[in-house]
Amino acid sequence: MINKKFYFYFAFITITLSRHDTFLMGTALANCNGTSGTVTCTGTTTSRVGAGSGDPITTLNVSSGAVISTPGVSISLGSGTSSNQNVINVDGTVQNQGSGAGPYDLGPNVIEFGSNTTVNVGKTGTIEQLGGDSGGEAINVTGGNNTFNNYGTIQTATSSTFWFEGKDSATSDMRNTIENYGSIRAGSTGNDTLLGFGTAGSISFTNHTGATAKGNLNFGSGGSISNVATFYTGSTFTGNISGGGNADILNLTGDGGSSNLGTGITGFGTLNKTGTGTWTVGANEPLSQLGSSLAMNVDGGTLILASDTSSSQTKATINSGGVLQLGNGGTAGWLDSVSSNDGTLSFNRSDTKTYSTAINGSGSIIQGGTGTTILSANNGFTGDTTISAGTLALSGAGSISTSSGVHNNGTFDISGTSSSSSSIKALDGNGSTILGDKTLVLTDANSTFGNTYSGIMSGPGGLTIEGGTQTLSGLIRTPETRRSPTMDS
Repeated sequence: MINKKFYFYFAFITITLSRHDTFLMGTALANCNGTSGTVTCTGTTTSRVGAGSGDPITTLNVSSGAVISTPGVSISLGSGTSSNQNVINVDGTVQNQGSGAGPYDLGPNVIEFGSNTTVNVGKTGTIEQLGGDSGGEAINVTGGNNTFNNYGTIQTATSSTFWFEGKDSATSDMRNTIENYGSIRAGSTGNDTLLGFGTAGSISFTNHTGATAKGNLNFGSGGSISNVATFYTGSTFTGNISGGGNADILNLTGDGGSSNLGTGITGFGTLNKTGTGTWTVGANEPLSQLGSSLAMNVDGGTLILASDTSSSQTKATINSGGVLQLGNGGTAGWLDSVSSNDGTLSFNRSDTKTYSTAINGSGSIIQGGTGTTILSANNGFTGDTTISAGTLALSGAGSISTSSGVHNNGTFDISGTSSSSSSIKALDGNGSTILGDKTLVLTDANSTFGNTYSGIMSGPGGLTIEGGTQTLSGLIRTPETRRSPTMDS
């Protein structure tokens, strides 16, 4: 639980009223056309709009060009209902100087309200804390079931951007949703808390393509439903992300493009990769910090793990259309286990690394790095095996006999296997095949997969073709080649 400091402000003010004038503390003054129902503000307003909990304003429109600028709280409204939400539309500017608490007594927030409210910040809209007390946020809410759609700018100079108090017991367990299409900044340099919690609560935060978010995301852990953080390719996020535990979900999505999420990420139980774009994760942090038993689902596009998970509890599922790439050309990026591969598992490291767990499913594997990947398990995947760079080696009981075949344009090494022979279905390409004293057996050489091999095959072992037709046009340096049933050379 994060405790907030509460501040009480006392001031003497002098108000001059003409005959028949009436001053209503906490309600809209000049340039706002009412105090209840639907209220529209134009021009410049220097007094607070709304009287806090129970305020009768249900829709507040801050028109383009309008300015609500106050020392303390600028807007303080009540709550809508689940079937009839309150609405705040900001197309102008709402700002304060960070001095003086409002009706909720929660610090000098720019905007504060309860629950069941939708806030729409248009492209010309700005919600801004200009400075002053760090105890007030740009937006502070006491309850749940609120939605924030930001196409404009929400920023602070000295405080957090969003704060969720969780004080309304009736709605505190209902999810609050932030959809960012614009710019959000916490603190003058973006190093403050972008969102934080008081007590219970649940948040869904989405950073859409083209959006910018600078600040730390601190998800609470007291809600009955999970927190969700979603990032699209083409969005920019700077800061640390702290999830609320293994129930929380991190989504990486977007169609096309590529993005990096290399900051400190902790406290998530599930990582989902969707969309056709490419995401690189963990360039600066071990992925094991995401969660103690992370479930990783790759449903589309490419997910590049640029650091090691360092956790045998992390499990990955690669679904059709998804690519999970271990490494990004260097010596980091690894995962201990893939539960199911119905997409593509790609190895892209520059060093030698052994993958010791079985790879099963209808998917394929790719050896794409300049280093060596050693498979030591009896694998059951049925898709293609592609070697485009580096070396793919089998050792011990390592086998890829169920794979549809090997496209070898790098190096395929079976010399370390414990059996006297190693079977694959088909072989093509122009790479090198190292036999050692083992026999490579082709069980289904066929033109559909590719059955022309123009590379170098070397070692004192042999080549046996048990099924199909194979064309060999390269250099075969083996003492024995068995043609059963057909081989062209």
